[in-house]
Formats: sequence, C-alpha cells, structure tokens
Amino acid sequence: MMLDNLISQKEVMQKHFCENAPGPDEIWAYQELLYRIHVLETLKMLCQTAPCCTDVQMIIPHYHMVDAYIRHLSLERQFGKPRDDAHQKQRQTALASLNTIIGDYRRRFKSFKPASAELYGTEITKVICTVIAAWITHRNCYINLAIEEATAA
Repeated sequence: MMLDNLISQKEVMQKHFCENAPGPDEIWAYQELLYRIHVLETLKMLCQTAPCCTDVQMIIPHYHMVDAYIRHLSLERQFGKPRDDAHQKQRQTALASLNTIIGDYRRRFKSFKPASAELYGTEITKVICTVIAAWITHRNCYINLAIEEATAA
C-alpha cells in the first residue's frame, strides 16, 4: 500500500512537472520519492524471493543480501535541508532506533534454524516490515514527503 501511494504520488508530480518548472524543494522531494520507491520495491522483492526450506545453507545467501541491503540503508543519504539542533537530535534518535532494530534482528538470526519451510520467509518479512517503519521515520527526519508536498502546493 505504501509503495502504491508513492507510485501514485510520483505520477502526480511528473504531471505537475510537465506543466510547471519544479523548484528546488520539489526536486528534493521528487528524488526522495524515487529513492523510497526503489528501496520499497527492492525490499518487496527480497520478501518474495525468501527461500522456502529448512536448509540453513540455502537461507544464508538470501539473508546476507537482506542484511547488507538494510545495513546500507542506515548509512546512505543522510542529507537534507539544514536544521536546528532539536531537529538534528531527532535525526540522531531516528537513526539510533533503526540501528537498534538492525542489531536486534542480526542477533536473532545469528543462530537461526527454521523449524518449518515457511518460517524463514515469515520471519524475514516481519524483519523487513519493522525496518521499513523505522527507516521511513528516519527518512522523514531528512525529507518529509508529506510536508514537502504541502509546501510545494
């Protein structure tokens, strides 16, 4: 649903850009929108391709891809409009929360042994959903698409 909303928002913005030259705030919002769509599509694909088995050796390569991608999300694109100290503290708190979630799932999966073929897919999807919520909060500390859209209108 979030992905569908972002894709719809992208289409609206593209139409708007055909009619009006975008300003810097709209360009920032649009590039953030494209970035979020890409991330959510990638995470969706990782959920869909989770191995359905109990063989840990089959699961490990997929888990490594998921883990690397998520850890990278916590490090990239930490830029946005300059903010005051309170807003900077909010950014740090959101990043710390995301990193806590990453640390938690990494500890849980360190000795993961699925009892059923569906367990890994179910568990990695839960992890990804939890990460998405924290990642969106983190991203909104840099560029809040709802706010950017309202100021551009």
